[in-house]
Amino acid sequence: MKVGLYLHIPFCKSRCIYCDFYSTTSHDKREKYVANLCKEIAMKRALIGSEALLSSIYFGGGTPSLLSLPQLEALFGTIRKYYTYFSPEIEITLEANPDDITTTYAKGIHNLGINRVSLGVQSFHDQQLSFLGRRHNAQQVVEAIETLHKVGIDNISIDLIYGLPEAPLTWWETTINKAIALHPSHISAYALTYEVGTKLSRLATKGEILIKNDDEVYEEYNLLIRKLAEAGYVHYEISNFALPHREAIHNSSYWEGTPYLGVGPSAHSYITLCEETILGKECFQSGDKLRFANMAQLTSYEREIERGYIPIDFIEKLGFKERYEETLMLRLRTQKGIDLSLFNKDFGTSCREQLIHRAQPYIDQGLLLYQRDRLAPTERGFFVIDGIISSLFL
Repeated sequence: MKVGLYLHIPFCKSRCIYCDFYSTTSHDKREKYVANLCKEIAMKRALIGSEALLSSIYFGGGTPSLLSLPQLEALFGTIRKYYTYFSPEIEITLEANPDDITTTYAKGIHNLGINRVSLGVQSFHDQQLSFLGRRHNAQQVVEAIETLHKVGIDNISIDLIYGLPEAPLTWWETTINKAIALHPSHISAYALTYEVGTKLSRLATKGEILIKNDDEVYEEYNLLIRKLAEAGYVHYEISNFALPHREAIHNSSYWEGTPYLGVGPSAHSYITLCEETILGKECFQSGDKLRFANMAQLTSYEREIERGYIPIDFIEKLGFKERYEETLMLRLRTQKGIDLSLFNKDFGTSCREQLIHRAQPYIDQGLLLYQRDRLAPTERGFFVIDGIISSLFL
């Protein structure tokens, strides 16, 4: 059984104005945190059985590139101690800020086995980067990619944000062009969101920035799709584009229903139990499909770890309805969509026919494509897929 491992590194030098992920700017706690993360890796290993094949490792955050090389080495040592089987094609990703990538650091992570780096670029305009609260400038992105290539890491992903306020379309086009010119293997692009509680949301509420309307955001999204397609990138998931055969293995595991374990505050896990297990004071049976998440606050997380408990915040056993809805939510975010023959085996002929019936209006509008016993979003459908999916639920 293939399984992915996600490690949440919640430390940041400063908080970006749009970010609502759990993170902390307190850096004196890193050594203690890494020790507790190692303990959690050991605790959770038994949940997935001795024959599990580790297919991907993902260091997300926060800013994982704030960890020192010895701290990363300690985490890798723990992983190797508790995991016996590794896929020959294992993908090991580190999220990084461009200004953290020095030659010494790049060589170090490469020697540890990290073979993919995801850079938080967001924009190639220094004015926008400053507004967003990013630490780097556009030139540092170029230098980081050059450094990674020199040490032998050529699988590089860059994150971009579109829909930024008060910026002309030409600025976004420049960012796309500069991204393509660097020839990363993968590009992720996300629409700017105004999450409650962030500095960005407060600025918008006060009217201090002008939010772009849906038509303007859609125009930027369309431009992105067109230019990346012309450059040879495959639009394989709503927000993700890759050169042929360079799709992200770890992220794809989420959308394809591959089991994964998450460690660290706020980290999520999705597994099928291989034996009877007590989790979060509840008893679950072999074969149960579970989704659960860790406590978000660092102090609560570390308190539970030090007491010898898995720091679970919530846990959900997925029944028929939950599995059905999750299949739609995950698979219809991807270019491949839903294989209806497999869907029929999992949920039955009646559910299959009901799904096709409910999807028909969107097929007629050119938002979904139904062919070769597969249901998938079109390029137009990607932009409104969340609304489509919710209307297809049981």
